[in-house]
Amino acid sequence: MASIQKRVSGGKTVHRVRWRDPSGRQVSRQFPTLALARAYRSTVQADLLRGTYLDLSRGQMTLGEYAGRWLEVQTFGPTTRERREHDIRLHIVPTLGHHRLTAVRPSVVQAWVRGLSDHLGPQTVRLLLRLLSSIMSAAVDDDRIVKNPCKAASVRAPRPDDKPLVPWTSAQIAALQRELPERYRLLLTLATGLGLRQGEIFGLAVDDIDFLRRVVTVRRQVIILRNQRLFALPKGRKVRTVPLPSSVADQIAAHLQRHPAREVTMPMGGLDGPSESARLLVTTTEGNALNRNCVNAHVWKPALRRAGLPPTRDFMAHGGRHFYASLQLEHGISPRALADYLGHADPGFTMRVYAHLMPEAGIKAQTAVNEMFAAISAS
Repeated sequence: MASIQKRVSGGKTVHRVRWRDPSGRQVSRQFPTLALARAYRSTVQADLLRGTYLDLSRGQMTLGEYAGRWLEVQTFGPTTRERREHDIRLHIVPTLGHHRLTAVRPSVVQAWVRGLSDHLGPQTVRLLLRLLSSIMSAAVDDDRIVKNPCKAASVRAPRPDDKPLVPWTSAQIAALQRELPERYRLLLTLATGLGLRQGEIFGLAVDDIDFLRRVVTVRRQVIILRNQRLFALPKGRKVRTVPLPSSVADQIAAHLQRHPAREVTMPMGGLDGPSESARLLVTTTEGNALNRNCVNAHVWKPALRRAGLPPTRDFMAHGGRHFYASLQLEHGISPRALADYLGHADPGFTMRVYAHLMPEAGIKAQTAVNEMFAAISAS
């Protein structure tokens, strides 16, 4: 247990509290008065008995250093890791990186949130706060700090933008289809007809398509890591199958007649990953995998402008995925099945994003209540 030693240092009397931490290491701290030393000894002894002892010196590491260590041991995929490293480097380290972990108080976090809100959208700020909270939660688990300051009641993220998602119309899709270069029109078909993410479209191979069973297997995506293209597993690292409508199958077959699949070999899962080859459906004219930055800037946005549509986020390739989801819900597909087709791990997430696109939900709810009260009245 803890003990107190009286010492004279520089002509002044001090009282040193000495104890061994749970690892057996000798620790001490000195106080100017015996009363303070006794109070601290009681606290240390109680924490040791309860198993809640915290070595305050472990919290002296800076947030910047700890965030780097935290990132090293995470099991993120390559693109997520690069994104998190980017967010830490650009948005956390410049403002908070020099703070010791124990000095990152709720007021410091709230001031950081307020500063971010001056130049970033609410959703981005909320994501960054969630990232910081994950880092600080790990510091709690590592016994470096007592509590996560991000979870304090006084820390408030900006309100999310609750603007409902508005799916594209058939007329907008037709206009964009006309204006896309013929070689790349299949990109729009695969987004709106299969609900694939852009990287998954770029990584779709002819061998992933079963024309007889009418299914598509989503096995890979094309990502950019440190300005280099490579293959990776789909988001969530899950291979999935999606129904293949006959109209989409016909357009794929027509595309392959004009532009035969080209075999592309790239690393899988990382810059130093094993090489994998796939006969991709849509490639550059040179036969390389598509680069999202080039496609967005030089193919998609110019086509949007020619079609009279705004080249904004809502009309980028991911919007085709939203159209697919809205179409499926409109025709009665279950949220569970839709989540599987879209590659969502949580059907609840699918419902939160797309619930407002189920026009009959309110009518069905009213009908159910009316029938219940009608049955009660009749009994």
